[in-house]
Amino acid sequence: MDTVLIAKNELHLSKKNSILIFSGLFFLLSTFLIISLFKDKGVSFLIVFASIIYIYIIANFEKTWIYLVCCILPSFFQNQKEGLSSFDIFSIAFLVGGIIIWFIVHVLIYRKKIITNKADWLLLLIFFLLPINFLVSYLNDVPVLEWIRMYGMLSLTLYYFPLKLNFNDKKHLLILLSFLTIVILIVNFGQLYHYYNLSLYKVVYAYQYGGSVRTNQPLFLSVSIFSLLMLLALKKKIYKIPLLILFCLNVASLITTFSRIFWVFFAISIIYSFFYLSNKKKFKIITYTIVAIAMVSLIGYFVVKENIGLFFQVVEQRFSSVEKGTADPSARARFSEYEGAYRYIKLYPLSGNGLGSFFYHFDTLNGNGMRYANIHNGYIFLTYTVGIGTGILFIVVFVMFTIKAEILTRHIKDDIFKILTLSCFLSLFSLLSVQFACTLFFDRTCVFIFAIIFAIISISENQYRKEIKVTALL
Repeated sequence: MDTVLIAKNELHLSKKNSILIFSGLFFLLSTFLIISLFKDKGVSFLIVFASIIYIYIIANFEKTWIYLVCCILPSFFQNQKEGLSSFDIFSIAFLVGGIIIWFIVHVLIYRKKIITNKADWLLLLIFFLLPINFLVSYLNDVPVLEWIRMYGMLSLTLYYFPLKLNFNDKKHLLILLSFLTIVILIVNFGQLYHYYNLSLYKVVYAYQYGGSVRTNQPLFLSVSIFSLLMLLALKKKIYKIPLLILFCLNVASLITTFSRIFWVFFAISIIYSFFYLSNKKKFKIITYTIVAIAMVSLIGYFVVKENIGLFFQVVEQRFSSVEKGTADPSARARFSEYEGAYRYIKLYPLSGNGLGSFFYHFDTLNGNGMRYANIHNGYIFLTYTVGIGTGILFIVVFVMFTIKAEILTRHIKDDIFKILTLSCFLSLFSLLSVQFACTLFFDRTCVFIFAIIFAIISISENQYRKEIKVTALL
């Protein structure tokens, strides 16, 4: 017994020493780097000092670190301007640096077991393969910082691992989701406040409505699904009322994005959920949805009634363009994008063209050459940037988690986890379907949604294992 205790103490001390050594090396390297970037030595050393504290928190207080990450998400989600802003640099350092440090400390030093299924292996394999993509990007004249930004944005999906390890039971998971509710409410208020200001002071024509506040649609769609279904699982009014408010605000935020495809898949998700719910719960779903839409419509009318005509004009334009099919100008423009992307995919099918790369294509619709850095199809864009092989691996991971969520929904006994897995399944199904019309794999909002959904599915799987005593689903 004494020998075991001594061995454990020595192991604990070796881990502490490893962290101290790593912190010391990081301190020296970051000192030289920051002093070379900043002329103000006081600011440089303050940043280095803050970095050491950050490492200490990640090493010793993982949950605190994750809650700190959640605190900056509202600003991170709202700051979606083109280019690399100073806030982007800070957020990449804070978020991407944080997940790198977590892997070094908790996986390489603490030797924590983070892989529990085949999807975990594939996800890690993707991020080991992606650095090879840097050479391709460099040869295609992509700025180094742009590649780092794209890789960093994609790597935020890896927050799945600390989330599933630190919130691996119902109690801690629900506490995290409650905290995220506050974070999402802040995003909702920001969206609606921006829309309110737009309605009062800036809108003159319908097109100004339609293209002005189209951000965070994946977040509003997923949270609308989660909050609506969670209303079925919670019994007490003290929990239901805030959740109903959250649902209403997210429906309102989703409406103000004027993104018809997200509206359509929200409706499809509600209908699809009926296959997994009793008749009583189906009736509740319909009731909550009607109440939310009625409340949002009533409040919206009184708030922006001067421009209500423009609002309906935009809605009409969104759906009337669908009737035109391939004759619609926007559809023709997207087919032109795809044509240009396919040409470059054929040139570099295995390696891709590199993260952050762009291509030129003659747009027959406008009659001039166009520079494309984004493609309105997530699967084509993924293949164009990282190649066919890595792109398939990435899609397989998402399909595996989606299938797993569906299986858990049908078989898990716990009511809370059943609703959570159903919400995860419908959210993934919707977001993967939406990818045919827009690119979400690199969206800063979506990467965190994916990380949280993957974590919930993994935690639910652990619950299912306890119920039937199996090792893993996939």
